Amino acid sequence: MIYRCILLFAVLAPASATGIQMLFPDQKQYNYVVKTNISTGVAHRNSYWTLEGRLVVLVDDNYYATVQFKLEDLKTSVYSYNTGFSSYHTPEAARELEEPWKIIYQENGFISAIQHLPHERVWVTNIKRAISVNFQLKKDAGSYTNEEPCLYESCVMVYSVQGNTIKKYNSYQKASMTSQTSWSSVPWSGDYGRGVPENIATSQRVYDLDEKGLNCLNMKGLFEYIVDGHVLTVTTESVEEELQKSNQMGYEELQHELSCEISKYMNCDVSYTLKRLLPGDLKDNIEDATILSLIRKLPFNIANHSQALLEDMETISKLGLDFPQEIRHAGILSFAIMVSHCVEAMKVKQDYFDSILVKYFRMYSDCPQYLDRLIWLQGLCSLGYTSESYIRTIYADKTRNRHERLWASLACGQDTRGYNVLETSLPILMDDNEHIQLRISALHAILSSGIRESDFLFLHSWISTSRPELQRFWYSTVKSLESNKFPKYRTISDYIPFVSKDVVNPDSSLWGTNNYIVSGDELSGWVQVMTVGNPAPTLAALSVSTGGRRAYQASVYIIAEGVQFDKVRKWKQSDLKVDNLLKILERLNVRNLKTSEEVHIDVVIKIQDKTVYATHINQTRFESWNGYDLTKSITEFLRFGSHINQQIAYYPIQIDVNVPSDLGTPIRLQSSVVTFTSLRGNLTSNPDSGLALDWVNDLHIRHQATITTALSTIAPLLQSEHEVRVQRSAVAHLPIKFNVTMEQYAKSIALTWLNPFAQRAGFAIHSWIQVHMDARQPDLYTVSSGITTDDDSGIFFDCERKTSGAEVVEKYIMSKFMSYDLFPTKHILNTISRFITSCGVIIPPNRLVGGEDEMVHVEFTLGDIVFQKVDKIEMEFDFMLKYYSINDPNKQIYLKIDSNTKIKSAGRNLFIKWFLYVNQPYSLDPKKKFWKLCYTQKDTSHAPSDQDITIHPSSYHGTSKILYQTSEEYNQCNPNETRPNESIETKLQLNYKGTPKNNRGTIERYVEVDILGENLHNFDLLHNLGYGVKTPVAQLLGSFDKNKINTTSVIKEKDGIASIRVNGGVEVEMYVGGLSWLLDSWTAMQLMRRFGLYRECRLQESTVQMLSGSVEQLQPLQCSESLVLADCSVSPRFVILRKQDGGIQLYDGDYPSKNATSVHSSKVTDYKSILEVGTKILSESTGVVMYKRLNENVILLPSSYMHSVCGECAGHTTYNNC
Repeated sequence: MIYRCILLFAVLAPASATGIQMLFPDQKQYNYVVKTNISTGVAHRNSYWTLEGRLVVLVDDNYYATVQFKLEDLKTSVYSYNTGFSSYHTPEAARELEEPWKIIYQENGFISAIQHLPHERVWVTNIKRAISVNFQLKKDAGSYTNEEPCLYESCVMVYSVQGNTIKKYNSYQKASMTSQTSWSSVPWSGDYGRGVPENIATSQRVYDLDEKGLNCLNMKGLFEYIVDGHVLTVTTESVEEELQKSNQMGYEELQHELSCEISKYMNCDVSYTLKRLLPGDLKDNIEDATILSLIRKLPFNIANHSQALLEDMETISKLGLDFPQEIRHAGILSFAIMVSHCVEAMKVKQDYFDSILVKYFRMYSDCPQYLDRLIWLQGLCSLGYTSESYIRTIYADKTRNRHERLWASLACGQDTRGYNVLETSLPILMDDNEHIQLRISALHAILSSGIRESDFLFLHSWISTSRPELQRFWYSTVKSLESNKFPKYRTISDYIPFVSKDVVNPDSSLWGTNNYIVSGDELSGWVQVMTVGNPAPTLAALSVSTGGRRAYQASVYIIAEGVQFDKVRKWKQSDLKVDNLLKILERLNVRNLKTSEEVHIDVVIKIQDKTVYATHINQTRFESWNGYDLTKSITEFLRFGSHINQQIAYYPIQIDVNVPSDLGTPIRLQSSVVTFTSLRGNLTSNPDSGLALDWVNDLHIRHQATITTALSTIAPLLQSEHEVRVQRSAVAHLPIKFNVTMEQYAKSIALTWLNPFAQRAGFAIHSWIQVHMDARQPDLYTVSSGITTDDDSGIFFDCERKTSGAEVVEKYIMSKFMSYDLFPTKHILNTISRFITSCGVIIPPNRLVGGEDEMVHVEFTLGDIVFQKVDKIEMEFDFMLKYYSINDPNKQIYLKIDSNTKIKSAGRNLFIKWFLYVNQPYSLDPKKKFWKLCYTQKDTSHAPSDQDITIHPSSYHGTSKILYQTSEEYNQCNPNETRPNESIETKLQLNYKGTPKNNRGTIERYVEVDILGENLHNFDLLHNLGYGVKTPVAQLLGSFDKNKINTTSVIKEKDGIASIRVNGGVEVEMYVGGLSWLLDSWTAMQLMRRFGLYRECRLQESTVQMLSGSVEQLQPLQCSESLVLADCSVSPRFVILRKQDGGIQLYDGDYPSKNATSVHSSKVTDYKSILEVGTKILSESTGVVMYKRLNENVILLPSSYMHSVCGECAGHTTYNNC
């Protein structure tokens, strides 16, 4: 009998072959010695099991169509670090594996099928198949590739031939649903049925052939999984093969059991648990919040998707009216997500899915209420791209509700292929009659698709001449993508450099329309903020992704229309005296009065583009909100106090991946995150505290999180399991023990904190790697670094090598790493294992508890705030912090900080005072027990009286002063006070003046700044802030070493290019772009006009510049009066008329004590015709401002009235009293 060797060293890989006659040229029996070794662990630390025996190959078919294999004389052993070697096996299992099996080959020499006993257990068949796939081979010359059957569906093998030695290794494997499966309790970016991408799986086989056939086979494979810098490894000496349908059910049953093992919270019994909650006799005994939470999280905690599960759970999508509306809506949305997940896992028959699709579309179409239609529509969106035809029907139908069409276009399962997107979205984008929200949504859909460069350049060219809102959205998109790689816009990122220099910001008044993106490389997290509105946003979308290869993505979409200032203040109709205005409008033949824009608020929250929450707020719900009731509830809650005992056990985040090893035994990868948060304590208040609100907090917040990642294999002959795991945990404790006092009439809030430095707050983290063997002699040990030291000065505990805090910081900062994590908790825990193996840290380290009662008192007081008209503001506020001992009858102060701020803006002038006083009695330097920082600024504008309605900035001048002094005694910031130690004062004064020029419509800015300083070397705050000697600040100011400095800087700007020259030196240029207006002196009204909060209308002799900006011919006045501009709503606020005598007349809604007044001429009274040139009229009740100029009348209108205005400033219709 001839014995030949097969030496197998591997870890996970496929196989391939052709030419069975090359391996077995003669029809006889071949015998081989087989040795296998499957190990699990990390570098130099593992646990393994072995299998040895004899492989008998019988070739007795003349056509080489069938070959029989048989294992004999099997021996097994296990090894672990502490228990060493032991040898045993289960006789029954060995007998099953020693049963012969046959391989049926195709004509080309590749395996067609494997014959085994009909009732053979799954693991036995898998091992036999794994061994079989090694015996197929293709011999050619040089290097070549071949696609062959393997343990996966198929594998691409790379061959290299040198004489009689053939090497082949696995280049790529196509996995099936049974050979490699994965499941996650949270959404992730990977497809169902595919392994996680953080692993490396490869195998190599070396065939040694001679004239007698196969002489020796050396196979080496590797499977590695990397987690936070640790490489978990499974090494096996065997082969792997894709499981066939004959044992698919058994493998699925195994998967189901594995899923139940790791998903004890909900996964396997979720249907039964939920069904128990839903019947009427039980749901009344369970809080609605519990049912709601369970339904919403249900789709993300199902491991085994099936149509039977959907049929069983379909009841949650048709709950009765005895359930609260929120629960019914949550059921509709969650069931749609469950259906989508089952479709992605290919576990649903097409006819059943079609019935669900039709059901959601019909319910959306037939429901009379908008909120119900919104819910069914979002469920339709969650069904995925398979609902594309229905979504496109809704999106493209102009007869449908505009908001429903918008929701059908935002993250709603549409096909992202370029042509289909262009076919649907391009007509909407280019239709001027479509709402701007729909047009920008269409543009976003196009950018998210795989459009070609020609389409992109066409869009760029077309948008440059389209509506300003589209130009603004395009501008912010291009500028964001210049420095950010955005996965959603991956295709167009390559085209951005071709157009980035051509885009311009159309107008600052369009600040409400944006597309801001912050991202890094392709695997980093990203944030996208989209807003649409003019001026204020009415549509906002925020999308966040955690990044990594299992990115967690969440999105929030909000539509808020009709929420205007008057609706927020909730003026009642009885408060308005509008009869006079209605009569004026009737006299001018204004018949069709506009109703106020209805409040329309939609909120949609999506996870991985699947809607988990949606709601709608209409006018009725909005008006039912009562701020007073809310305030009263909070007050009563605080007055009577409350005991809080809240524990939150979060749903575990779980990932389970199963792949075959080279021996056919399963390799299992598990990752789980378990978190727990508790809030305990008391919140009490004294009911007799008078007018003040005073409550005491004695709360404790604790947060605990544990992350475990494990890689394991099973030895069926030994009934043992071998596992390596990385576990990280963190515990945080935050005590909240302080008192809060709010005094309404004093407009102050104070915080008092007893013993702030004695409260035991802290953060502890720990990490370790363990190798575990579950066998007859189980073993568990922790992998250490192997380095020991007696140094106890570090802050680490439970470490063989203790590390100082400085080393930790250095290692953390100097290391570059990438996180593949899902949540911030996991990110925090992962940081520790980047520079330690098995270790922990406590922050802060243990310290002695102080024996003296100390107090920190912080108080903020808001003084008088005065708003007069639109251009006069006065405010004052104070801040105080005291740290003292409460045992001392004099309340000895350790530290006291006082701050006072006064701001006054009158007309076009600004005055600021800010004083900061610090008292530190225990300062090591007695001359620094007291210090003060005084800042004053006086800014004077040279603007004319009508500066508000000019488009150019005015000249200005001003002075800013900073005074800093430390002393042994308290000194105030009083310039008239005689102070000791005058010489140690530090002074810094900036005298500036700006004189912009208008050169043929182009603004040329010129700013001159004189900097005077004394004793800057005593200004130690600058040194502490990093602005000391040899810094750019010091170079700009001259030198801190000199007693006095005198520096002059000149700044010039034109067309976005600014230059600066210091003391007549070299001129340095820089690009400032759209920031150049910060060098100007603007009035408050000019800023509001700049940002679109006010709109302007100008009436001249024969033309009118309307609120939209267009210029039209102004018809001659044939009647005694004509309507210039009015609030033409059912409750009008103002009416503006022009008269035949050339005057202009303003009527307002006559709110109590709020009438239109003249701010220029005392001869002008309300409702009189304004004739005097230079007159300015302000209606304080409406905010409308009018200017009477030579041959021109200018009206400034708050943009909130734009939806209801009419008149010559608003459109072509003329209203008069003819």
